[in-house]
Amino acid sequence: MCFGSCATLSKEQMEEIAWGLKRSNFHLWAMGDSDKGKIPKGFVEELDEHGIVKREENTICIKEVMEGDSGREMKMNSKKWKELAIKATSKGGTSDTNINELVVVLRSTK
Repeated sequence: MCFGSCATLSKEQMEEIAWGLKRSNFHLWAMGDSDKGKIPKGFVEELDEHGIVKREENTICIKEVMEGDSGREMKMNSKKWKELAIKATSKGGTSDTNINELVVVLRSTK
């Protein structure tokens, strides 16, 4: 899992994601050096009783995204949106056409 440099998560969010990943058996997590201090103490230890419900809910969500029908649907939708974005920004696509029309309008107002 990687949130990239655009996402900034709080310490609490990082802790909940960490526990969800541990409980769901998905352990690959890429993060920047600035986030390493947000990992909960005892992350590699067993869960304690504090917050177990929230952690289990997070685990269920992670498993659903990684293995479930919702996750497969999200992947299909992201591929579809990627293809539509490529088509729109390619030569002759809607974004390409709209930017060219904007340039024509801006040049004609001088």
